[in-house]
Amino acid sequence: MVTEDDDGDGVDSVESGDHFRGASVSDGVLTIDRESTIRYANPAIEAHLGYDPADLVGEPLTTVIPADLARRHVAGLDAYLDTGERTVDWEYLELRAEHADGHTVPLAVSFGEFSLDGEQFFTGVVRGVSERSDLEVERRRQQMLLERIVETTPVGVIVVDEDIDPSNTQEVLFALTSRCDPAEDIDVVRGVPSMELDARITPENKRDGDLTTSSMLVDACKPYHWRDEYPPTNKLTEEHRLEVVEEWNLDDWP
Repeated sequence: MVTEDDDGDGVDSVESGDHFRGASVSDGVLTIDRESTIRYANPAIEAHLGYDPADLVGEPLTTVIPADLARRHVAGLDAYLDTGERTVDWEYLELRAEHADGHTVPLAVSFGEFSLDGEQFFTGVVRGVSERSDLEVERRRQQMLLERIVETTPVGVIVVDEDIDPSNTQEVLFALTSRCDPAEDIDVVRGVPSMELDARITPENKRDGDLTTSSMLVDACKPYHWRDEYPPTNKLTEEHRLEVVEEWNLDDWP
């Protein structure tokens, strides 16, 4: 929660940091003006974003916002200044921020605004969010989605990354052998509705009217929780591929 002074007369200056209340010692605080220029950063911001607070003052807020979110921030602020309507939850919002060393960090942010000497300012109080918790939520969401797909698939689904052509058997096999840990990445979904013609259903189950079977969900993607550190994938140039085919007298080689 961001407030003015108790006497309602405002605060001595934005740079003093007296314009916020309720932030703990470990909370990071940033204050910007209408142009999204950072006017105040408290000492705790360094623990969250790696910047010396003095280095942030005078810089645009986009300094600490990933490029894919920067345009949305600018558009959202402009829209609020024009209409006064909030397009996000100011009480609690999970966002990614840009750390000084270049990596992104998940943060929980609450927003407030105040006026001083006729100028409008906005303050964000940031707290750390467990990256593991963030990843688990995303993993559960993907799991639910994929299980719904599996329920309508006779045998199963193999999920691959965008660099794998699912119509290319060799590439899919590459993903299975280099990115899938069977103990962790293969799930069996039981009780999947099928039909009487399904040869996998036992005669006994058919007589009992149980026409369900199972499907499998195979995650052949780069491990999500350390995908940024996963070794890069190398691919032969066409010239090198042809050399291998000729050297080993192969009919062809993908």
